[in-house]
Amino acid sequence: MKKRLILSLVVLTTALQAQVIAPADTFLCQGGPLPLTATYLGGGGSTSYADSIIPFFWETAQLSGVYNGPDDQHSGVVNIGFDFCFYGQTYSQVVVSTNNYITFDLTNGGGFSPWTTQAIPNPNEPLAAIMGPWVDINPATGGNITYGTVGTAPNRKFVASYNNIPMFSCSQIIYRGQIVIYETSNLIETHIENLPLCSSWNGGNSVHGLHNETGTQAYTVAGRNNTPYTVQFEGRRFYGTGAANVVWYDENLNALDTGLTVTVNPTSSTTYFLGLVCGGIQDSVRVQIGVVGASFNTQDESCYSADDGIATVNLPNNGGQWDVTWLDVFGNTLQVDNNITTAATLNGLEAGAYYVEMYDQVNDCAVIDTVYINQPPPIVLNEQVQNAFCDQNNGIIDLALAGGYGPLTFSWDDGTVSLDRDNLTPGDYTIYVQDSIGCDTTATFTILNEFPVDADFTATPMSGLAPLTVNFNDLTTGADGYTVDFGNGDTGFDPDTTYTFEENGLFTIVMVGYDSLSGCTDTATLVIDVTSDPRVLMPNVFSPGGNFPYYNAVTSNDSTANIDQFTGVIYTRWGNAVYEWTNWEDQTAGWDGTVNGSKASEGVYYYAVKAVGSNGKAIEQSGHLTLIRND
Repeated sequence: MKKRLILSLVVLTTALQAQVIAPADTFLCQGGPLPLTATYLGGGGSTSYADSIIPFFWETAQLSGVYNGPDDQHSGVVNIGFDFCFYGQTYSQVVVSTNNYITFDLTNGGGFSPWTTQAIPNPNEPLAAIMGPWVDINPATGGNITYGTVGTAPNRKFVASYNNIPMFSCSQIIYRGQIVIYETSNLIETHIENLPLCSSWNGGNSVHGLHNETGTQAYTVAGRNNTPYTVQFEGRRFYGTGAANVVWYDENLNALDTGLTVTVNPTSSTTYFLGLVCGGIQDSVRVQIGVVGASFNTQDESCYSADDGIATVNLPNNGGQWDVTWLDVFGNTLQVDNNITTAATLNGLEAGAYYVEMYDQVNDCAVIDTVYINQPPPIVLNEQVQNAFCDQNNGIIDLALAGGYGPLTFSWDDGTVSLDRDNLTPGDYTIYVQDSIGCDTTATFTILNEFPVDADFTATPMSGLAPLTVNFNDLTTGADGYTVDFGNGDTGFDPDTTYTFEENGLFTIVMVGYDSLSGCTDTATLVIDVTSDPRVLMPNVFSPGGNFPYYNAVTSNDSTANIDQFTGVIYTRWGNAVYEWTNWEDQTAGWDGTVNGSKASEGVYYYAVKAVGSNGKAIEQSGHLTLIRND
């Protein structure tokens, strides 16, 4: 029967110049009482430090103290609530700086906090300080600083939380992080969610480390001693390497007991730490339940949400085979690898936690371990879009870029080189953004046309004999007012109207629609043809077939009602008739380009027509036409 036990990956701390040494890591197939005995070497207090990476987390406990003092200032003296050992000295009070450090030098209370960073150690302020890191931030322009002591003795902790504070001189980028000190263990942690780079101020430098009260000793994170750098989602623990009385801790750093020997009862794989009352964590012992020697290799996502992470479990060689089952955090099976002797790999992973169940066929023992896939920070586009109005080029896109790794580059689809856009017409605008490691994103912003006015109207009829009565019909959208110019000096305000033209001529009707709230306008025009007498129009070119298969006459107003009588003849240049109209109805069919049923030859032909208009006026007209054959 498989014995399934849950455990978590723990980063082991290696003791440097340890005054107390833990026993060797051990293995239990099942949980139970287990005595652990340390070796104490003796020695002095916590006068030196080391650091290690821990998983990032944000201390969410409610903090009672709030400090919103001016820039570059120290708070008043704050009671920690417990004794804290730092560089061999015991402190119970602290001062909080607006520049992301805390100091045990109480003479700084309420005074100036230096913003010009310097490499440490040096004899200048800040002394007796924990720098998380020391950097010039400006809470006077945003965010706040909260602090306080949380938890219960002997496992309390003092937290100073710097919440979304703009960088000085670069107020558009935000710092967020915490400094945490622990009771009993004297551990120090920094939780940095985001440390951006303001290279234009103080060289972008900051100091991440510890400084004693005389300025003669310091410990800094490698590469972070008054140099420019950025940090995202990093947890880091500082621990003393001095010595005092031995204290045992569980993997959550809760004190279990004191003395060289402690009896523990683990039910799953875990790590126990031991240290000194005023010397910090010294060493650790890993108690493995089930699988011995399994290790993990992970490859984080190449870009945010790339889903290309990789996790590999390396299995110990126990002379047998393993069954490996991969599960997501909801317990859903992702992949099963049976009868494995060396390693199993899961590909295509998104950021998050994954469970790995390893069944040892030799020892009939199974455990579930956890692996984590991380991802780079996303590229973030913060935009403010102002739509165009009146269908003009007055749209605006204000854009700020953040996130990603390193400097960001961008390009617009229309080749514009500036990040912010103005004088934009309605439409879509697409930007491509890439960071220094090749991660990219694309965003499209739409500029809408606000308060659009689209003027349109119809007129019936469009031509005719004077007096001509025309009905106008408004098709405009987006307007609440109108002006109409009838092209003869008369005007009106109603586009849905009837108007009579008394005189002949070509009249351009101009209608303007407007929106009274925005002042937007649009104009539409039509031409009305008013004639005093009917006319017969004879085309001078004829090509049979297509959309116009017949040659015929038209009147000036496209209406047969203006012609009462009509006769006409088409003949060759030799005077031979090829087609004849005897009345108006005949002409609507017209000549089809044939003579006696055969296609007429291309060339010049002549016509002579007579007509009588509805007003009794006689019309005689002759001319020529050119026959072009395309059929």
